[in-house]
Formats: sequence, C-alpha cells, structure tokens
Amino acid sequence: MRLVYAILFLLALIGAVFGLAVITQPDPVELWTLLEARWRLAILAKPMPQTWQTMSGAVSRDWRSSSRMRAQTGLGSHMA
Repeated sequence: MRLVYAILFLLALIGAVFGLAVITQPDPVELWTLLEARWRLAILAKPMPQTWQTMSGAVSRDWRSSSRMRAQTGLGSHMA
C-alpha cells in the first residue's frame, strides 16, 4: 500500500510542476538560454588541470597566474 501512495504522491508532484509551468507559460527560448548559461558556468567553475599537453610534451603551469599575467600585460584582453 505504501508503494501505491508513493506513486500517487510522485504523480501529484509531477502534475503540480507541469500545472505551474502551464500557468506561468515560460518562453522556451528563454528557458533554454538560462539552462545553457548555468551549464557553461558549471563548466567554468570546474578546476582546470595543472598539466597541459603541448607539442613538446607535458608542461605544468598554474593557469590562474598565466591569465593574471596576460591581464596585467594587456595581452589577450580582447578575448575577455
């Protein structure tokens, strides 16, 4: 009997979410843009690897200090 109640509760919860979505009528393009922005932020928030593969092999460097140096020297400022 608990399983039946659990399934009914989940169906009611899903129905409430869809009902709210129909009432508020979100713009699909705007919703997708928000999801894409959140996805990109999640990717940018991941720590970058310390070892970068280059043509000459593995080069270990701190990516934060290199971007800071580029910002100070003015190189790469057009990329920001």
